[in-house]
Amino acid sequence: MSAVNLGAPLETCTLEDGRTLAFGRYGALTNNAGVPFFYFNGTPSSRREAIMLSETACKLGITLIGVDRPGLGHSSFQEHRRLLDWPRDIHALADHLDIHKFAVLGVSGGGPHVLACLHEISSDRLVAATTVSGMWPMKFGAAGMMLPTWLTFKMAAWSPWVAELALETFLGKAARSSDREALKEKMRANLGSLPTPPIDKECVEEFLENDVLTETMIGGIQDAFRLSSRGAVRDFHIMGTEWEFDVANVDARRVTVWHGDLDANIPMSMVNRATKLMPGTKVNIFEGHGHLSLVLRHQEDILKELLARTQAEDVDD
Repeated sequence: MSAVNLGAPLETCTLEDGRTLAFGRYGALTNNAGVPFFYFNGTPSSRREAIMLSETACKLGITLIGVDRPGLGHSSFQEHRRLLDWPRDIHALADHLDIHKFAVLGVSGGGPHVLACLHEISSDRLVAATTVSGMWPMKFGAAGMMLPTWLTFKMAAWSPWVAELALETFLGKAARSSDREALKEKMRANLGSLPTPPIDKECVEEFLENDVLTETMIGGIQDAFRLSSRGAVRDFHIMGTEWEFDVANVDARRVTVWHGDLDANIPMSMVNRATKLMPGTKVNIFEGHGHLSLVLRHQEDILKELLARTQAEDVDD
């Protein structure tokens, strides 16, 4: 088995506009499986979220490259960032790393960034994509979305400064505290009180009791609020306001959508309405799964399926 990388060192790339884009490499140190996968984390989190997939990726010979979005982790904040700015950053990072062909995988808030890349990056470079518990445009309806999630998107859309104040109070200050145990207990209390399915509550405990998964959740949140809440609020803002592209214009043949039918963050009704406009999309619905459980309990299936599609392309990097 290839060496597994659970504590990837921080790496950076300087973009054309002078911003810093931070990333880390996880999974197999030597990419034996073919093309690397760029990993897009949920919100609020950072590149370190990829740690939860690192051992499985290593077993499969996959190199994961977790990337901090602007204002999260160690990537520079980008004023007035739009969803379609992200594909340009990924294109630039791939060039910086001398990677010609690659795949992308996004979880939760990383999902829209996967779709943006599919819209903007040609198939000769971006060969396959996957979303897991991914967010979709709010215009497809939020019926079934739990109230705290809906309020966060709406606050970020209507009044970002109010959203920033709320996130600072809820998480930001605790994330910047040196008391990691206090942050863990805050996360346990806050997430445990949400109206999520029992399987997601079980997964919260797994995240907080397992050292590797704790680094995924707690480390990712500490990174996300390292300097302020601005980056996280901007993430929520661009997802919760009108997107600059129509999902019907995304190349559906390159993407697989994974979703749990009990997801209370991003309800199935939203997923169904959106994917109906994307003929050719492979949609895998898992009964009895919520927002967190799918990526935790089925990560090997998810990675194997994406890997198979990259290998079917017969790509050589």
